[in-house]
Amino acid sequence: MTSYSLQITRVAYKSVSQLRQINQFYDLKKSQWLTHPMLQRVQEKKLRSIIKYAYDHVAYYHQLLKSLNLNPNDIQKVDDLCKIPILTKSEIQNNFEKITANNLDRNRCFSNKTSGTTGMPLTILYDDNAHTSIGSRHLRSYFECGLKFSDRIDHFSDPHHFHRNISWFNHLGILRKRNLSVFDRIDDHITKLIEHPPDAIEGYPSILFLIARKVQDRKIKEINPRLIFSTAELLIEGIRKKINSVFGTELFDRYGSVEFGTFAWECQRHNGYHLDIEDVVVEFLKNGETVSPGEKGEIVVTSLFNYAMPLIRYSLGDIGTLSNEQCSCGRGLPLMKIIDGRSDDFLVLPSGKRISPRNIGTLEYIDGIARWKIIQEKKDKIIVQIVKGENFSQETVEQVKEKVLRGCLGENVEIVIKLVEKIPEDKSGKIRMILSKVKA
Repeated sequence: MTSYSLQITRVAYKSVSQLRQINQFYDLKKSQWLTHPMLQRVQEKKLRSIIKYAYDHVAYYHQLLKSLNLNPNDIQKVDDLCKIPILTKSEIQNNFEKITANNLDRNRCFSNKTSGTTGMPLTILYDDNAHTSIGSRHLRSYFECGLKFSDRIDHFSDPHHFHRNISWFNHLGILRKRNLSVFDRIDDHITKLIEHPPDAIEGYPSILFLIARKVQDRKIKEINPRLIFSTAELLIEGIRKKINSVFGTELFDRYGSVEFGTFAWECQRHNGYHLDIEDVVVEFLKNGETVSPGEKGEIVVTSLFNYAMPLIRYSLGDIGTLSNEQCSCGRGLPLMKIIDGRSDDFLVLPSGKRISPRNIGTLEYIDGIARWKIIQEKKDKIIVQIVKGENFSQETVEQVKEKVLRGCLGENVEIVIKLVEKIPEDKSGKIRMILSKVKA
């Protein structure tokens, strides 16, 4: 096959995949209105399917279940999952080959890296069905909050997470998304937002807050998004109020991860976060036991859609609360009421500017780093603790310094690299990767 023919084949394959995504999106628009018991039956049917598949095709789970004297028939419903131990990030890192399906064609898989906010970035593989599932659920969380196919969206994120391929429907003026780097200056973002005002804005709460504050300070009237979506960080209520007040709009928060995509989102009633139980099982645990509704617990997720790399009872490291209430919107999807975790400190530069830690907290893409932590000691001094990984070299150190300085917008900040054997965890068991000792 010639390179041109191969390119045409890939374009055709991608177009078919995107059409499937739209089709599944419409299925999800219908399924959310099923009763909770009906959705649970759908969920548990998918659970039985992926447990059997993992046992048959994933060495890690085959060996695990055999060691526990379990077989797939022992996991029939969500309550049976407690028979399987919690899966951690370190276990995935140590068993990457074993935890991927043995009948997998990796040339047809998608891959992505987790953000590394717990200090242990992971590579995640998805098959085409998983990619479709993540995309269709993402669309549902958009459109159920009022997004339209004709809307233009500005997306603020780490450039490593940008989708660089333009979809065929983007060329037709459908769901046009412009990616904007969190590394750029807020003033540059403001200029772009004024020149080409979007219908919707999406990004980290900390970035949205800084933009809102700048818009307010400069008394800018030309930026009037109809919708704002936040994701990836804990949304503090004060930040929500500030963003809504400045833009005169309604912010919708979403919760998810690279491993699973968006799987919890606010509807227009803002009664909590709807859980996408058609594609995931979400447990809330304390000391390994399921907590009662209203009680905080560690968020543990089982994927029902990714057969390339099944993640069963995977700990995200965040804390959440399950609600026993049904949303007044009438959807059968259960609610998660509170989310703790992912709350980062703003960093204060020598000039007094406050920047989001996301500007510099993306070191996982630098080769040679196993774990890391950033501590701002003073306005002009930042310490980067590094646990050396494979391929660590002096180039690793230089890349870290360059990346952190770039995130500090070129201001005169001393970057001190400290090599450590271990980065201690907090009492919660998590590692707070961004810590500022400086108060504005």
